[in-house]
Amino acid sequence: MVENFLRQYADVLDAQRDNIDRFGSMVVPSFSMNLRELGVLANDLGPAAAFEISRRMIPPPTNSTDLLILRKTPYMENGEIINGISPEHGRMSFFVRVPTARSQRRNGILDIFQEAHIEYRNTSREMPYGQNYSVIGDYTAVARSVSGFENACVLSRFALANMLPQVPLPAFYNAIRVALIRLQDAKVIPAGILTGVGLTFLNESGLLSPMEMTPREAAQCQILLTMASGGDIPVLEIGVWNALWEWTRARLLAADCKDI
Repeated sequence: MVENFLRQYADVLDAQRDNIDRFGSMVVPSFSMNLRELGVLANDLGPAAAFEISRRMIPPPTNSTDLLILRKTPYMENGEIINGISPEHGRMSFFVRVPTARSQRRNGILDIFQEAHIEYRNTSREMPYGQNYSVIGDYTAVARSVSGFENACVLSRFALANMLPQVPLPAFYNAIRVALIRLQDAKVIPAGILTGVGLTFLNESGLLSPMEMTPREAAQCQILLTMASGGDIPVLEIGVWNALWEWTRARLLAADCKDI
């Protein structure tokens, strides 16, 4: 009975640790006191209880990943939910605290259409807590033109709707990053950018089979995949780009892709 009580108490401590992540240590001042009380109880109740409690008291390991930030949502008074895609982990979401003025000067402010390196730890709740971050790529200039911003939003919705957690698509991640850079240029033809990203998603997901295409279509796809990875953009008329995008879009819809 006592060991069950201790386990329940440790569960409460896990929740308190998560609350500290979200709201700061001043909001939960009893956390350190609870740890001291728990340590005394565990020592009094023998090795099994001590092991269980000490296991709960060890902070979870810190992980890190790069993240293209595609959506940001305010959470309560001092937090934000960051949604994006990672080259190693697929679609990911984090809770982060709104940065102080000092941390803003050091690390910057996370915003959509940025690429960040995030250090995080998993919590007893579903969403990891982003402890530290640094901005490693800023593509927010895409919002300077209506066309660029609208098409960047199309790519964001598509990525978040169709990528899965723990299913990495590194080529698609790179294609989105390249697309955000290119959409900052008002002279770029959006249909060409969307075509390259869509074909990359199909190809990396195993949904683009050269056996189902004519030799000409297979050759065109290879050129467009190279473009999407950062290669040169072919010089084509806007009508040709629109036709290629409709061809690509039809295959995305046939593969049950959403928000395209």
